[in-house]
This record gives sequence, structure tokens and C-alpha cells, in this order.
Amino acid sequence: MRNNYWSCSKLADKIRITKKPKSATATEWANWKVKAETEHPIRYWIADEGLDHLQDFVFWIPNRLHNIQSYIDNRFISKTHALVAHKNHLKRGQWCDVDNRMLPCLFDSLVDFVETDLAPVACYNNENYKIPFWYKLPFAHWRSRDAGIENLKWQMALIKNEDNGYYDKNDSEYGKPTEQAKNAKEILDLYLWWKDIYPNRPDPYDISEWSAYCEEKRSLRKDKDLLASFDDQDDPLELKEKGEKALELLQKIEMEYENEDTENLIRLIKVRHSLWT
Repeated sequence: MRNNYWSCSKLADKIRITKKPKSATATEWANWKVKAETEHPIRYWIADEGLDHLQDFVFWIPNRLHNIQSYIDNRFISKTHALVAHKNHLKRGQWCDVDNRMLPCLFDSLVDFVETDLAPVACYNNENYKIPFWYKLPFAHWRSRDAGIENLKWQMALIKNEDNGYYDKNDSEYGKPTEQAKNAKEILDLYLWWKDIYPNRPDPYDISEWSAYCEEKRSLRKDKDLLASFDDQDDPLELKEKGEKALELLQKIEMEYENEDTENLIRLIKVRHSLWT
């Protein structure tokens, strides 16, 4: 993947005449392509295919070296062929069932997308963010929460106009948020949920008072082993009622958390087509 394409340059726009959008949906790109090819077919070929062929020829050797480097990085470092959870969520070398892998693997991949894929792009759009000098080194990776969020905020501000899709002022959609802007907001919401809300949810054992109930039972049976300490045959009625109430609330909270996790997993799946740069 190149850092820049001659077919996306200002020169290409001048050759083509029909200006290429800065961002657009798949449908908008298709409409733009039909318009550009129809109005100036020869100029379109020169700008969008001829310049690409010329760039491939000029950079043939650098491209081959870059392809080798990319393969090594993708295969052994970035591991872009797999969904891998961060080590603080799933311990390396320990068994984990598939159902428990899905949530952290998918959302940690979302975090990587925001903090490593989108972050460098923000540096091209905002002078407040600078790519470290060592980022250009082979196999170097740079992670930035702030820069990734900044990129999403930039996308969220995109509106339908002459630059972002083929729209003019007479179009009913003119000035409204683009699909990219809507998807960026959804991505940011999911990212912030996983990073800030999910890890800070109150422990259901604590807020249901199940932990306090268990501790009280242990204190009443210090002379018995752990399993015997949960035999409630001789428990006071008040403690039994406390345990029943705590267990009911615990199950309710755990189900609410489970439903929240499932809902956000579904949201992530729905927005998956926007997770690319």
C-alpha cells in the first residue's frame, strides 16, 4: 500500500477535469466514476489508470521490497490474518473457550484500528498531531488514542457537498452528514464503550451485595471448610433472605451486562464495512 497515489493527486484532477471526491460511500464512488468516464473517457483513463501504470513502473524495485516487508509485518508482527485479543484481556498460554474470545478479540481489533490505523491519518489532517520520526523505520508501529479519536471526529464532520461525493447545492441531501460521518460516530461510540465504560462497570458481585453476603457466611463458620461454609441449613432467617435477594440481583445485573455486550457486538458487526483506511 502506497502512502500516496498519483491518480489521487492535484495533477490527476487537472487531467481528468472531473474532481475526485476526498471521501464517499461505495455508491457515491460508483456514481462519480460513471460521471468521470462518461464526460471525459480518455482523460479519465490517463488520470486513473495511466498514472497508476506509470507509478508502478517508476517504483517497481521499491514496491517489491515493500511487499516483502509488508508480508513479514502482516504475518509475524501485526498478524492481520487473525483477530487477537490484547494480553491484558486474554492471558497468553491459557485456555479460553471460543465464546469468551469473541468479545475481546473483536473489540481489541477495533482498538487497534482506531489507535494504529486511523492515528497516522490524523497527522495528515491536523497539524497538532505529529508522526514520530521512527515511524518510518521498518516494522515500526505507532499507537495514539488521541490521534485516532481526532481522525474519527474529522470524519464525523464530513458533509455531502462537492468535495465529498457528487452533490450540488440543489440536491436534497446537500449539507447533510455523509455515510462515512455516521459510521465514524458509531465507531467512536463503540471504541469509547470498550475502552472507558466496559472496564469500569461496577462488579456485579459487589453491587448486588453477594460478596458481602458470602463474607458474612464465612465469618459465621470460621471453623468449617469453604464448602461447608455455604451450607445454609443453620443460617439465621435474615441472612437467608439477604442471600436470596443478593443472588436474584446478581443474576439480573449479569444478564444486563450480557445483553449490553451482545448489543454492542451486533453494532460492531453492522459497522464492519467501515473499518478500513
